[in-house]
Amino acid sequence: MFLKKPGMDGAIHLIKDRPYIMTKYYDPNGTYKAYSDDGKNLFSESGEHIGHLLNGFLYDTSGKAIGHVKGKWILDKSGQPLYHTT
Repeated sequence: MFLKKPGMDGAIHLIKDRPYIMTKYYDPNGTYKAYSDDGKNLFSESGEHIGHLLNGFLYDTSGKAIGHVKGKWILDKSGQPLYHTT
């Protein structure tokens, strides 16, 4: 079985199905906003690649650091919550 996954180039790629745990991210109000299926790349609820996680930081698709991970929260540069996991 293969899964469709958007690539960084905007194309849809087929990847071999593998076991993974999907992490869902919610805004501070508790509304589902994004997910990661590999613990590295962040996708919007519609499947658009919106960034990646590396060494405790969140980067946008251009590589600019926009936040950092603190426990189950992702905080922006001023320390305000962007997303959280459950």
